[in-house]
Amino acid sequence: MDQQTLRQHRLNNRLQSLLLVVALAALVGYLGWMLGGLLLSTVGVLLACMVYLVNPQASLRLTLRLYRTSRLSQQQVPELYQVLSELCRRAGIEQLPQLYYMPSYSLNAFAVGSQKDAAIILSEGLLRKLNFEQMVGVLGHELAHIHHNDLQLMGFADTISRVAGGFTLMGVILLILHIPLMILFGEFPPLIPVLLLLLAPYLSILLQLALSRTREFEADRFCSELVGSPQPLIHALKTMETESISIIEQILMPGRRQPEPSLIRTHPATEERIRRLEELQGESGNLFIQPMTDYLKPFPRKESLQRPRWRIWGHWY
Repeated sequence: MDQQTLRQHRLNNRLQSLLLVVALAALVGYLGWMLGGLLLSTVGVLLACMVYLVNPQASLRLTLRLYRTSRLSQQQVPELYQVLSELCRRAGIEQLPQLYYMPSYSLNAFAVGSQKDAAIILSEGLLRKLNFEQMVGVLGHELAHIHHNDLQLMGFADTISRVAGGFTLMGVILLILHIPLMILFGEFPPLIPVLLLLLAPYLSILLQLALSRTREFEADRFCSELVGSPQPLIHALKTMETESISIIEQILMPGRRQPEPSLIRTHPATEERIRRLEELQGESGNLFIQPMTDYLKPFPRKESLQRPRWRIWGHWY
């Protein structure tokens, strides 16, 4: 591994994350100060901090129910738990996360919870399409999120965005109530604070999305350190990108899945992630290169699987 490039990526990712979190907190603090002075500003930031402390546990149980997951035992996927145990040892995570199965054809994996009580959810499509080396890359990436407490951090950012939206609603109501007084006395509030008040929810969402993309880059980098090479994750990303688009779509509707603008993505573009991972190329460390055939044991019947689609609560799986 190129240690100098690793250090540079780590520093850049941490600085970007810090700046984005500070910007989110400053936005909410300013909105609170503008509407209710120092007291409301402090209450808004403290509320977000309280949610930061309790959010992982609540979201863990809720997410497991939401996606209709079932726990994967060590008897079902012993090889994956063996890899996960070694990755935890390398990362310094004492509590082994539990693996959960999601009955969906989509190629998806994500982590929930905290270091003390975490879960990694793997879809049926992912387990069927990825080989062992690629699964190592996926597990390393999700474990990086757990190691960095990204789940709590993104929960904090989400709460900040919601508080900003609440402050904006409060400000709009106050503006509407004061319209008669403004017309009667001809005194109007300054334009810039009003515009900031109205645009605050959109600004906070953009900052939140930028933070999410930064944490993805950092998880990719840390995964490369844990595994010993960026290659497993690179191969997994390429497979997930190609398998998510059917052959018919590629031939008949090549423009249907044109990428959305980079500002409104939760994840960076796959090409950019691969490019950054390739910058980390160097001498490989201790890789998981043992040959594996079929690491899948009994799973629910095919009839229980779901085609990926948008759900009523806004999730795609």
